[in-house]
Amino acid sequence: SLIRKLDYLHCWGLDEIRASLERAMKGAATRRWRLPLPRGRFLELGDVPLVMGIMNLTPDSFHPQSRIPGERAAERAAEMLAQGAAIIDIGAEPTRPGSDPISAEEELDRLLPALQTVRSAFPDAILSADTYKEKVARAAIRYNGRTLNGG
Repeated sequence: SLIRKLDYLHCWGLDEIRASLERAMKGAATRRWRLPLPRGRFLELGDVPLVMGIMNLTPDSFHPQSRIPGERAAERAAEMLAQGAAIIDIGAEPTRPGSDPISAEEELDRLLPALQTVRSAFPDAILSADTYKEKVARAAIRYNGRTLNGG
């Protein structure tokens, strides 16, 4: 009913709000999503639950079993994929209670080499970077499988 009421109010940006609400309501009814990925791949969501493997590149991660030294990233990714992980989430900053934040540069120093190692070993694996820093997220997106020296 709110969307119908907004049809009659064409001021203060309410047309944009109405359009956004309509899109959100249509999305809420969707039971399946097909998300496009690089190189013509897709991630299908909705039919069956997917497993996400969690790889923490921090020495003091909240969950000790998820702590992986960067040089073991490809080995651990192979284990996760063999165990049915559809997505591998790689984090490089501790977020456990009481942990100290690290700089974006330190996070990138941990994340990008592991990302390169895993991407080289498993070019079609679906990877995500667990970060809240824009600089780190953008670097991970830009990286997208290239070598660190730009190749």
